[in-house]
Amino acid sequence: MDDDSADFVFERVLTNVSDISTPGHIISTFPSPRHSIVYERIIFLPEDFFVELEGAVIEHDRRHGRERLYEVGKQFGYRFTSLFDPDTKDVGKSIYTVFRYLETLYAEKVEIRSIDLAKKTIHIYAKNLVVTDRNDMGYVLPIGGLGGIWSYLFNDYTMECSHRKLSDTEVEIVMGPPEELRSLGLEVMTSLNAPESLDWDSYKIHNAAGHDAHGEYLSMERFMSSGVIAYERGDMEIKKARLVSIELSFLFSIEDRFSDDEVFSSSYNVFSKLAESVGEHGDPYRFLAKFFTALGFGRVMTIGRGDRMIFNFSGYPWASEKQEESGFGFVRGAIVGFLDGSTGAKNGVGPVSHSMLDNSFMLTIEVYKE
Repeated sequence: MDDDSADFVFERVLTNVSDISTPGHIISTFPSPRHSIVYERIIFLPEDFFVELEGAVIEHDRRHGRERLYEVGKQFGYRFTSLFDPDTKDVGKSIYTVFRYLETLYAEKVEIRSIDLAKKTIHIYAKNLVVTDRNDMGYVLPIGGLGGIWSYLFNDYTMECSHRKLSDTEVEIVMGPPEELRSLGLEVMTSLNAPESLDWDSYKIHNAAGHDAHGEYLSMERFMSSGVIAYERGDMEIKKARLVSIELSFLFSIEDRFSDDEVFSSSYNVFSKLAESVGEHGDPYRFLAKFFTALGFGRVMTIGRGDRMIFNFSGYPWASEKQEESGFGFVRGAIVGFLDGSTGAKNGVGPVSHSMLDNSFMLTIEVYKE
């Protein structure tokens, strides 16, 4: 894709399809290929979180860790594609649309090198692909996710995805039946556990932006216009830390399927380093509240003083009633990690409370200096 085309895709997908002007809520609404209206809520996570998570899961479960990561990614890709509602009768057209979207925020360049619909196989070239470019894995994202997308398009959950490095920044991705991938000498992981569907009607209700969405809260658009967050050729960054756009249910799946320690520690490590790279930013509590708001985690404010502080998330991303059983390891780890990295002091996190108010999910997290 050339520079003009990349700029067009960015304008079309991120600024027109996705509303990034509302603090705390990044909502995408667009007509699907089959003319229904797609509604999804987006959040941004640091790419390094996925890198850390893969390392933690594989370290804790050397025998099945990679397969667990791939399965969660594949289930998400399948569920996400069902939300996108593509035309499965015209797979060629649908996959082109999907990869135009991926090229906006997941890679500098994506090219379909060959596609054989009779054999249900596709070969893709990608440059600077998220996560995979960093650790040569990317089992949960993007490889597992792509396997789920391909499975949905063919209504066949036996479809899988694999990859191999071409250079430090280039990768070949192949999707298709596992026997076809093995015949090419590729490592193949299989997952036959299709995901549970979400209640999309409740999803829309509980993820709508509240009436107090503006005011002093900062949106992703404001963060980008101020230069704190920058975008260039499929890469959105804050201080050279890449950000990845995901539909919110992916984070719920990660917190549901992996241990609280794996999620918390991965997030902690990333945000403690981010605090160091961001450098001088005034009050770290206030900055972090604004940053979470810009990333789409609801309207976040802090209350308290001294050794104790409360983070209130109004309109926190909601995926399922099961989410209430979650330990919310990502935001807990992020808060403690960022504060430790900013202040040099050791911080702890207290009990997490949550409630539903006017159809908005409310989350409260207390932190304190140890």
